[in-house]
Amino acid sequence: MRKKLAGLLIIMLIFMCNPFTERAEALTQLPVPPISLPAGTDIDALTTTRYDTPWWVQYHMTPQEQAAIGYKGGEASQMVYAMAVSQVNPQHLLMGTDTSGIWKSEDGGVTWKSSNDGFGLMGTMDIVFDPDNEQIAYAAASPHSANNIMQESNLAGIWKSTDGGTSWKQVLSTSFYRKSSNKLIRFGGIESNGNRAIYVASHSKGVFKSIGNGEKETWTNIGLIDQAINDLFVDATSGTVMAATYGSGIQVSLNDGATWVAKNTGFSGLEAASISENPTNPNHWFAIADGKVYTSTDAGSSWTDLQVPRLDVPTDGKFTKLLFGAPDAYGHPRLYLSIRNSQYSLRYSTDLGVTWQASTVNNGTAFMKDNWGWFSEAFTTHPTNPNIVWVPLDNEIYKSKDGGVSLYPSSSGFSGLRASGFLFDPTDNHNIYITAIDRGLVRSNVYGTEQYPMFQYLMDDRYEPRYGGHRTVHAIARDPQDSEHLFINIGDWGSHTILSESHDDGLNFTQIPGTGMTSKARVIMYHPQNNNIIYAGKNKSIDGGLTWSQLDKGVAAVSPFDGDVVWSADGGVISKSTNGGSPSSWVTMTSSISGIQSIVPDLFVADRLWIGSYVSGLYRLDGSTLTSINESNGLVKSLSGTLPIFDIAQDPNNQLHLIAGGTDNQGLTPSAGLFESLDGGQNWRVVEGLKGTKDIWKVAFHPNLPRVYVGTSSGTWVYEYDKYYDRNLYSDHFQDGDSTGWTSSLGTWNVVSEGSKVLSIPSTDGQIAAGTSSWANYSVQAKVKMTGQGYGGTGASLLFRYQDANNMYAVQLNKADGQIKVLKKQAGTWTTVGTPVTQQFEWNQWYTVKVIVNGSSIICYLDGTEKINMTDTTFSTGKIGFKAYNIASVYDDVSVKDLAGANLFSDNFDDGDSVGWTQVLGTWSIITDGINKLLAANSNSGEYVISTGNTSWANYAVQSRIKMTSEGSGSSGAGLVFRYQNGNNMYYFQLNRASNQLKILKKQSGTWTTLGTVSQTLSLDTWYLAKILINGSSIKGYLNGEEKISLTDTALGNGAIGFRSYNTSALFDDMLVTMYVPVTGVTVSAMNPTLDTVTNNVYHLQASVFPLEANNKKVVWSTSNPTVATVDQSGNVTALSAGSATITVTTVEGGLQANSLILVDTP
Repeated sequence: MRKKLAGLLIIMLIFMCNPFTERAEALTQLPVPPISLPAGTDIDALTTTRYDTPWWVQYHMTPQEQAAIGYKGGEASQMVYAMAVSQVNPQHLLMGTDTSGIWKSEDGGVTWKSSNDGFGLMGTMDIVFDPDNEQIAYAAASPHSANNIMQESNLAGIWKSTDGGTSWKQVLSTSFYRKSSNKLIRFGGIESNGNRAIYVASHSKGVFKSIGNGEKETWTNIGLIDQAINDLFVDATSGTVMAATYGSGIQVSLNDGATWVAKNTGFSGLEAASISENPTNPNHWFAIADGKVYTSTDAGSSWTDLQVPRLDVPTDGKFTKLLFGAPDAYGHPRLYLSIRNSQYSLRYSTDLGVTWQASTVNNGTAFMKDNWGWFSEAFTTHPTNPNIVWVPLDNEIYKSKDGGVSLYPSSSGFSGLRASGFLFDPTDNHNIYITAIDRGLVRSNVYGTEQYPMFQYLMDDRYEPRYGGHRTVHAIARDPQDSEHLFINIGDWGSHTILSESHDDGLNFTQIPGTGMTSKARVIMYHPQNNNIIYAGKNKSIDGGLTWSQLDKGVAAVSPFDGDVVWSADGGVISKSTNGGSPSSWVTMTSSISGIQSIVPDLFVADRLWIGSYVSGLYRLDGSTLTSINESNGLVKSLSGTLPIFDIAQDPNNQLHLIAGGTDNQGLTPSAGLFESLDGGQNWRVVEGLKGTKDIWKVAFHPNLPRVYVGTSSGTWVYEYDKYYDRNLYSDHFQDGDSTGWTSSLGTWNVVSEGSKVLSIPSTDGQIAAGTSSWANYSVQAKVKMTGQGYGGTGASLLFRYQDANNMYAVQLNKADGQIKVLKKQAGTWTTVGTPVTQQFEWNQWYTVKVIVNGSSIICYLDGTEKINMTDTTFSTGKIGFKAYNIASVYDDVSVKDLAGANLFSDNFDDGDSVGWTQVLGTWSIITDGINKLLAANSNSGEYVISTGNTSWANYAVQSRIKMTSEGSGSSGAGLVFRYQNGNNMYYFQLNRASNQLKILKKQSGTWTTLGTVSQTLSLDTWYLAKILINGSSIKGYLNGEEKISLTDTALGNGAIGFRSYNTSALFDDMLVTMYVPVTGVTVSAMNPTLDTVTNNVYHLQASVFPLEANNKKVVWSTSNPTVATVDQSGNVTALSAGSATITVTTVEGGLQANSLILVDTP
């Protein structure tokens, strides 16, 4: 075993080094002339992706060549180790990387999104879909340590998704290392228990099998424990299991691992990399062994070398992976071959390996034009279409539609350029340089008014930008006296670097002799008071960069108050010099701090440093006083238990606003995300919503805009911090193994292990709660899974506004009735409130349930889709919890968020007064109606106006319940006042019962004007929920949740709110004003379904508008080909004739779109 693993280590090291074997002669880079973009091109739509929070933007490095063809950027840049396509729905793909987790495509690989929720490690080795169910997928997780390629982790192993790859849980712990491997997860046939067998080949612990749907505790080891396995193949019909091993060649079992037989006759060596089977002939096998491609026509009994030519393959290039495509119309499958350590490394054969051709790589619209096509091993083929193959080339995804003959970029949304630095221009908000690990430098390319401009890649290899074969750029600085004069620090991603300078705005760089260094102080900073002095680690210039000298310590920080004051972190010890780093001027300020990654001077407090350590978190150094900032201050550890901080930044316009983040480079697990402090660094919170593995390498505030730029292995993200409104109240993932903080009022609840730890109740009635009784307006979300039914069992519920065991709301997943419903328990009695919605539920499947409760509004979501939208006023505050009624169930990932950040004002008048309201006209009073207190305009004679709020409010939603009780002569009803500035300037939403109309009116300079009118039957003594959405010039009026009036007017841009009545007595209650939450995205539930014109001719598409809290979720449906398929405004598609049609859903606000390609077959 030791000898085999030593050999494995050698092959992994060869794989990782991958030196360039070909290089173009260096050229001079010239300015790139602008390309004319098609009229109406939305650059921001091509450079950004927004997920489900309005404050996070994923920023793609989109070049103008891509924008010219309407291609959304996706610069990739992280290594792709695994790809999978669903056999059930080939539009659904998953991709696994070494550092940025898992990505998903639902449109055939055209666009990609991070899909990493719950995944325990940064890296993957393989990924597959269940062949019978596209919602079930499995991934092999690996630490992927570059420093210890055989690093073990208890989080390594198999992770399972039951929601199409959106979220993951661990089901098997085993070993996967950072090595070149092929398929390690395979499916067999249907076993006697009705389940399909699943096989897993680990890197050092043998082969595992599950016939229990891959769940935890269902795996059995079936042998090859002492083998290093590179590839696995299972014939689902015969049950034959084949493993390609390093050192023992091809090992085959015909009896589920009871015995294994070597099948190596004809091989020249036993280093087997790949094994595959002709899909049309189970006895016709293909293998790679000892760097050669072999074929066998007798099921591996004997092998023949195919003599595959090594044309254009370097000496260290190795044949690595064999994979068949689907058979064509004549039953002939195409065979594909990838080559490690070789350029343009995909080959294909149309004659079963006799002859081979290389693919033509069309990289004119790729992010990197000099894409040499490395690392294609993770390629995958379409299950039924013989012409489609997806392949990563130098990690950017390419797709072929002609059987591998031609490859074109297909990487939109897949970003991974890992930023190591940001350079902004205070005089031009959109002039940005980004330095990157491994990839060099990009520069923004501004066309016009876009918020997120395109980028130009400055370091294609034809310009020879490398140092020692590497092109990581750690830092960049601009000459304050010459904007085109730039300095960069370039080299490997460790400490071997050199300075280079450019005099043409970054197009071309020249290395500066004598500035090579081995310091981790890889920063470049001008002296703030003397621009002739430049500090660059151990290099210093006193003449603006004309000459350089070496310092004995690396300068890592410069005081903004006095540029002669500098700090070093050499050897993990903070030292300070007050004389520009001159010898003998250094004073030791701290003892050794393990793992220092960055030191950042405070912009407002002299002699204060912020120190980030990837081992022990965050420190503040005041003079020589060191203060540790850790979990007690709100920082959150990664899954491995470390608290890494790689970088810290301070808002240049706000002393109290700081951000920080890091990457877990020890346990290699996802980090908690971006940390933010609003009180000068004493208390911190996690800014929720960041996707990917959340590994943060660099953070920077924009000098003028309310943005933080964040460098991760999932690309650059921008935190638009002025849009952040959701506030975390409470969360519990139960990973501490207990239910502290939870109080059971019924049943026995336990925390159990199920991959991760979850809260569990057996098949009895149970009820449990957590939180604070004073919580009022919040969102609560949790994962729920029903595992078994007891006698009379109905379902599992998420509780909200729980006051005590007899008073609460519940959103119930009713398995028995096939419904999702809202229940209310009041004084011990349960009733259904609102209208239940039909929804089928499955056993042992996770569902994500979310409730947003705001005033009287209750909105319920299932797996991100709105299901119930209703109002009820019974309970206004309360805790959260779970309830099961004779249902065995488990619960996980509870999150409660305060909506106070979104609320501007609310009043239900239960305090019995109108404090805060200003009576403008008439006498208003608080009256009691049963148990409710209401605001009343008691007279039906005269005009009544009352206002509250802030006249600076601009864009908001205002709603209230209104009941008209009597009318006098000339009555014109009652309603909402909005953008109220004074008694002579306001808008008014009028419920006019006398004329049975709804109206929006404007009073400007004392004169009333009707802006819009719609007929509406109204009654006295009836409660109506009136609502106004106002955003810019757009005004929308709603009654009982239905939009009634939509118009635009620009007269009044801001103002408070209130009520008005005229010759009408009326009651008002439950006033709520919230910030306007804009729409940031839309998705469609199914991508590319196939219909026919007879039995499967109707299909429902569900649109989800994000964020869930967005105010205007209205959408419009359309079809590109109504002769093939039509769609109504509810998303119901009807197939009419054979062909294809693109169904588009468009948000009314913002015009954002999502598409689904409908394919209609003729039965």
